[in-house]
Amino acid sequence: MKTRLSRPNVLTIVIAIAVLAGCATPIIAPTATHEPSVPTITPSPESVDITFWEWYGGAMGDFFEEEAKLFHKQYPWITVEVSHFPDQNVYRETLGLAFQSGDAPDTFLRRHTLSQLIESGWIQPLDRWITPEWLAKFPTGLFVETKNVWEGRIYSFPTYASSFDRALYIHEGLFRKARLVDADGNVQIPQTWSDLRLMAQRITEAGQGEFYGIGIGTKDARHMSWWFDLASLAGAPGSYEIDYRKGEYTFGTDPAYARTVELLLGMKDDGSVYPYEGTLDDSNLYSFFGQGKFAMFQSGSYSAVNLARDFPDFQDYRVIPLPVPDEGRKGGLMITPGHGTVFMSSQTQHPDEAWLWLDWISSRGFHKRMAASELNFSVYTDLNTPENTPDLHRAQTYEAITAYGVHGPFPPARNPQTALVQPEPVVPDVGDVLIGIYTGQIVDWQQALTDLGTRKQAALETAIQEARDAGADVSLEDFIFADWNPMENYVTQPER
Repeated sequence: MKTRLSRPNVLTIVIAIAVLAGCATPIIAPTATHEPSVPTITPSPESVDITFWEWYGGAMGDFFEEEAKLFHKQYPWITVEVSHFPDQNVYRETLGLAFQSGDAPDTFLRRHTLSQLIESGWIQPLDRWITPEWLAKFPTGLFVETKNVWEGRIYSFPTYASSFDRALYIHEGLFRKARLVDADGNVQIPQTWSDLRLMAQRITEAGQGEFYGIGIGTKDARHMSWWFDLASLAGAPGSYEIDYRKGEYTFGTDPAYARTVELLLGMKDDGSVYPYEGTLDDSNLYSFFGQGKFAMFQSGSYSAVNLARDFPDFQDYRVIPLPVPDEGRKGGLMITPGHGTVFMSSQTQHPDEAWLWLDWISSRGFHKRMAASELNFSVYTDLNTPENTPDLHRAQTYEAITAYGVHGPFPPARNPQTALVQPEPVVPDVGDVLIGIYTGQIVDWQQALTDLGTRKQAALETAIQEARDAGADVSLEDFIFADWNPMENYVTQPER
C-alpha cells in the first residue's frame, strides 16, 4: 500500500584495520556482552501487516515499494505498508506525534540522531536477532558507538557507502570548443587548482558570452561552504572545520583557507563564472550545466542521477575528482563512520516480522538491486562496480567521490560522552561568510575568517561546559588528536 503525506495533511569496543572502498578504515565494533538469543521465526497462521515510514520519496521511495512486494513474495504472510513523507520537517513532526499517540510505525528511516532516538525511547536494539554470521556479511568498520551502537548494543546498520560526496562535473563538449584537448583529441581535465582557473578562463573566452567556464551557486550557503573542501586537499580540516591536531578552528590561521578564497575570487575576477550566481544552488546547478550554460560545477553523485533523468540525451560530460593544489595533495576529504539507516520501533507489536524486513534491507540482494538502479551506492563496495552500475557517469561518480576519502578522528569512539557536546550553530556560518566574501559584502575577508574561527571555537567550548554541567565527563582534550595525519585513515583508539 502506498501512502503519500505532504505538508497539508560506557561500552566495550574493539579497534582494528580493514579494507573499505579500497583503503584502510577503522573497525569500531561492539563486543557481545552476552550470547544473543536468536528466535526461530516461523510463518504466522494469520497475515501480519507492518509499517515502514520513509522520507526520501521519488525514485528511492518507489524502490522501497518494489522491495516490499519482493519481500512479500518471500514472506507471504507479511505485508509491508510503505508510507512516504516528501517533506523532512513534516516527517520529523509526524513521527514524534505518532510515538506520543501510540501509533508509531513498526520500522522507519532515520531522521534524528541515535542519541535522540534513545532518549525518546522510540527504538529497540536488534541484538536478540543478530548472529555472528549476520555481522560477518558486512564490510568491517560499519558498527560504531553513537552512530548505530549505543552502550554496546546494536540498533541499526548503515545502508549507503561511506564517502565524501563531492566531485567535479565537466562538460566535454565545451572543453572541445575551447580546444582543451591533447594531441590525440582527448579532453584535458583540470587536475590542479591552476588548471581549474586557467581552463575556466579559456572556456569563457571561447564562449563569448554564450557559455562560461564554471557555475557557482551563491543562493545556497551549504553549497558555498563546499568550496572549503578544496582546502581539505591542501591539508586543512576543510568543511568539517575543526583541526583535530590542535582542537581548534583554524579558518584564520591555516593558509589553505585563504588560498581557496583567492581561487574563488580569482575565477570571479577573470569573468569565468556564470554571471547569475545568486539564482543558483545545489538543486539547480546541474540543470544549467545540462543546458550548456557552463562547463564545470561542483556537486555530489546525485547530480548524475538528475542529469540522466532530466537530460537523458546529454552524455557528453565526465565526473572527476576535485582538483588538488598545484604542489600536490596534502590531505584528504574527511569522512566519518556511517549512521544507522533504519530502525525498529519500540512500539511494534510484530518485532520478529519487523526484523525480517530490516534484515531484507541489509541483504546483498537488496543492495545489488539498489546499486543497479543507480539510486545510491551500497555499503557492499564490491557492488558499486561498472558491471553492476550500467550508467557510465554513475560509475564515474563513485570513483570520483571515493578517490580522496580518508577516515578522520571520531571523538565518540574514544569517549562516547563527546556525543553529548552539541555546539550551537554560529551565524553567519561558513557558507554565509563565503557568500559575503564572494559577493563583496565582506571586504576584509581575512578578518572575517579569523572571526569565524573565534566564534566557532567559543561555541564548542560553551557546549563542552554545558555538557560538563549536565554531568558528562568531557573536555577540550577529547577533541585533540595530536597524531592525526590528514593524508591517512585514522584509527580512533578507545580510552584505556
